[in-house]
Amino acid sequence: MPRQLNEDQKQVVGRVMTKYKHGAIEKVGGGRVKSRKQAIAVALSKADASGSAAGKARRSNATGPTKSELYEEARRRDIPGRSRMRKSELMRVLGH
Repeated sequence: MPRQLNEDQKQVVGRVMTKYKHGAIEKVGGGRVKSRKQAIAVALSKADASGSAAGKARRSNATGPTKSELYEEARRRDIPGRSRMRKSELMRVLGH
């Protein structure tokens, strides 16, 4: 099923694909993106990371406190081993 993009995301994808056509997109490890599929993946990733409405909506659907909020509370309570705990473990230890 094709992915539905909002206007902001379409603009980001358009800019990235234009850069791809001119050979200006580079991989993280160096070198240029050579396949169209890689360029599309980069474009969609940047569209979500650009603060678009879809990315914000997906993040706002999360329930409960974030891991960093849980970590701060564990730090205030001086819980040992908190830096190695996953979010679920922090929630269990803190009683959330």
